[in-house]
Amino acid sequence: MYRYQQQQRTLLSSMMKMAITSSSDQFMMVNQKIPTSFVVMIQMNRSKSSYVKSNRVLNVVSNVNRQSYNEKHFEAILKSPVAIPLSRNIDSRTKTEKKIQLPSNIVMRYCPNSDEDQTQNLAITKTRQLSKRPLLLFFGWLEAKEIHMEKYREFWFERGFDILSVRTLPMHLLLPKIGGRRNAETMINFLANHHLVYDEILIHGFSVGGYQMGEIFLYLKENKDKNERIRHIYESLKGIIVDSLVYAQDCPPGASKAITNHPIFQPMLEKTIDKFLKLTKSFTYDRYIKVQDLMFANESKLPGCILHSKADVVSSITHNIEIYNGWKSRNPENSELHCWHDALHVLIYKKYPEQYTKIVDEFVANKTKITKAKIPKKVKKQ
Repeated sequence: MYRYQQQQRTLLSSMMKMAITSSSDQFMMVNQKIPTSFVVMIQMNRSKSSYVKSNRVLNVVSNVNRQSYNEKHFEAILKSPVAIPLSRNIDSRTKTEKKIQLPSNIVMRYCPNSDEDQTQNLAITKTRQLSKRPLLLFFGWLEAKEIHMEKYREFWFERGFDILSVRTLPMHLLLPKIGGRRNAETMINFLANHHLVYDEILIHGFSVGGYQMGEIFLYLKENKDKNERIRHIYESLKGIIVDSLVYAQDCPPGASKAITNHPIFQPMLEKTIDKFLKLTKSFTYDRYIKVQDLMFANESKLPGCILHSKADVVSSITHNIEIYNGWKSRNPENSELHCWHDALHVLIYKKYPEQYTKIVDEFVANKTKITKAKIPKKVKKQ
């Protein structure tokens, strides 16, 4: 074995020295005989990859001394006892697709209960294909824990949905153009470049997640005429469900109570947030109002279902009724408002699971145009 390696090294060294010492014409002729596998060192020097094309070494630019160039860059090959074959052509123009990396607060999950081809769950497909399942955009409440969000994911998995979820953090709320806006941009660009194309999308938002929903609508509105894929996402929206929505006017008490219920720290935090919003009104509070007005307007006339409770001290009853009236004026037949009396903030489903499930299932089955969901048989269809 050792003798064989020595022979290989001697042969390789001889061939490379011939290439180095040859004239211009001889260089090209000799180089034709050099196996492609001997050019592996080019991978170690990407900046010089323009000298390599179609598996052969080209003449070096005339103003560069060929011998010094080859001695410098072929040194690794001359010392290598074993040739490593190249898997593909090396070219400086070769481009690789950039994959969008989701931050930790944005999670994409695929339905594990689907009867459809499970290969749809693999994000390694090079060509985009139409999804056999609908998609849920899930906007969690402030500082939502994954263990609690998972219960809602299981709810929608049972109905055959894939889920793209986002947790809104305090920093995303207090610095909206950096936080909430960036979340919206990341989510939409992820879907626009995803291997699955969803043509049925449902929105389910909780608490201050309503603000993040507004950022999504704003980003779609601003970019749908610039990008066909983003336009497709906009046109694929089929309905909105909001639960315990917190509005811009309720941000200080809502955000503070979502962070802590301590009898001393909560009021202090509420005053701090209120003062911060007043000092930064031009890029915080005004931003909340802008995206909130966009949600109230519901320009695309999406079917809407509003869920709230009178016992919820965070979600304003007045504003819930106001947004319902706005939606109803645009889409009277497909807008709903449901109110409970004693459920706390974002705990309606926990306290009244059967009522909650029935309302949501009937809304999806009868008000939206979603056909790919698994609607339970007991649900009454109109």
